[in-house]
Amino acid sequence: MKAFSRIILYLFIFLIIFGGVNLFISSFQESYPWPKIIEGTYGTRAYKYIKNDNKVKIGIKNSFIIGIAATFLSVLLAYPLAKKLKTVKTKKLLSAIVFLPFVIGGTSVGFGLQQVFLKMGLAGTTFGIIFVQLAYIIPYAVWILLPGFEYISEDKIFAAKMLGAGTVDIITEIIIPTMSPFILTALSMGFILSFSQYYLTIIIGIGLVETYSTVIFPFIIVKDRALSSAMSLIFVALNLLFILIIQFILRVIKRRKRWKI
Repeated sequence: MKAFSRIILYLFIFLIIFGGVNLFISSFQESYPWPKIIEGTYGTRAYKYIKNDNKVKIGIKNSFIIGIAATFLSVLLAYPLAKKLKTVKTKKLLSAIVFLPFVIGGTSVGFGLQQVFLKMGLAGTTFGIIFVQLAYIIPYAVWILLPGFEYISEDKIFAAKMLGAGTVDIITEIIIPTMSPFILTALSMGFILSFSQYYLTIIIGIGLVETYSTVIFPFIIVKDRALSSAMSLIFVALNLLFILIIQFILRVIKRRKRWKI
């Protein structure tokens, strides 16, 4: 079984590396004569277009604003929900409500809220897109944070109180250090979900708010391989940048607090 798992892992790593290399080469490849797919014409047209296109810059800026706001708000709201799911007696009912978007899908939620948002004046606004993405990201955040509360036992908190620790000390010295890996994962997942969201942005944004996903999608439809590949690489790079920034901030906080997890 271990040998089989190792083979699957190596295959997965190979596919990721192969896909990344192929994407990088394709971003420079303008044409390729079949079946000689390696030969063809190469150039930097895609990157020049991205550099000079103002719509791409606006899309990246809006995606970062929406992604950061929706991600942090989702994790902030998901934290008490996940904590409540651990202790509440009506756990099954609350779980069904929280994870309902998993069943009906984010696009269906968007269609259901579109008319309401139009009447409220939120359709076609950045705030409206942030708000609707909460319903899409919160279930994922709760799902990720939920296992973290298994490591926070009541005995540990009781012992801290017996030793004179206050509420703030318990939160900063026990809860946050224990939950930090789960919070980091929830933030990373939430940003990726928000950054890649297309249909909710179109439905609630009604074409008035440009994001990176709405900019890249037409090039995928028209099958502009070079531009699609270049934009996909930038998409991956921007998500990695966000994850690295969050990891760096968390590492700095840990060093200053001298947490030992």
